[in-house]
Amino acid sequence: MMLKRLAALLLIGLLFVGAAFADDIDEEVERIEGALDELGSGIVGSLSHYNTLGLGWSDAYIGQLFSAPPSFGIGVTVGAATIPLSVLTSPLEEFDIDSDEMLADLPASGAISRLGLPLPAYTVDARVGGFGIPFDVGFKLGTLPTLAMLEDEGVELDFLLVGGDFRYALLDGSGILPKLSVGLGYNHSRFGVGVTMDDMELADDEVGGEDVSLVLGDPKFDFGWRSNSVELKAQASKRLLIFQPFIGAGVAYNWASMGGSFSGELTMDGEAFDDLDDDDREELEDMLGEFLDNGEVALGFDVPDSGFTARAFGGLGLRIFVLNLDVGASIDTRGSVGLELNTRIQL
Repeated sequence: MMLKRLAALLLIGLLFVGAAFADDIDEEVERIEGALDELGSGIVGSLSHYNTLGLGWSDAYIGQLFSAPPSFGIGVTVGAATIPLSVLTSPLEEFDIDSDEMLADLPASGAISRLGLPLPAYTVDARVGGFGIPFDVGFKLGTLPTLAMLEDEGVELDFLLVGGDFRYALLDGSGILPKLSVGLGYNHSRFGVGVTMDDMELADDEVGGEDVSLVLGDPKFDFGWRSNSVELKAQASKRLLIFQPFIGAGVAYNWASMGGSFSGELTMDGEAFDDLDDDDREELEDMLGEFLDNGEVALGFDVPDSGFTARAFGGLGLRIFVLNLDVGASIDTRGSVGLELNTRIQL
């Protein structure tokens, strides 16, 4: 499984190979934590774009609720926003991971090399027309149920993408004029993955003058983020028979955090840390320092991020009676590319 393989790379090959329990373990762990921080910064910077997935309807304004027929719609969006590979290459090299080799096992690795590593998402979208003044309001929600198949593999997933927007129509699309709206929206995403792996042998080393086997029992890798954004956007669209091209732009303020941790119970020659004699425990504590706490090895990172980003988006909608199919693409100022497909029933 790809998640387990990547976790193993980031933990076994990165954390302990070559440097495990060496004299400079503190320096090595600091180097690794710095690379993890850089990796987190590269990913967290793309989350503001990820948050905008969903509600990317081709209509810049859907009309009034109390009209004939009333204006509302509901549908599903699937899409992805990419993490530029340029922000991942440097920290992965610190872990002696070749990004091209890592991607070779993934489908569409050529496209990923060009566009970036995709973060997929889906949302259920709904939009309702306004009343009195020309506005509409949209809502979106995406989440994942617990998947027994993943639990059997020792993988836990948590996903939530939620948001909404308010759009005011400056032009309603009458005559030769397009529809033109300005809007304000809020988006939130949350993601977490936990991977529990088989017992992991760290190294054969000398403790208390004897060669011993040091093993981590039930090691677990946890990784996740929380991201929020408030976006001011403008969009224009024009119906041409059954087609509706659209373009738009947005500026967002984003605040997010991303973190990860690795932990496992340390044993020596099959004996739990608490069952070792005082001298062996003390020697192990000297080796691992602050990264060993009462027999548990733990390493983690937490990366905050905030700031402004801008994006441009556009696409084409197809409408046959009440059935709509939209294809959209976007790019933001951090180099993240977004693609999404929406299908909905809209009156």
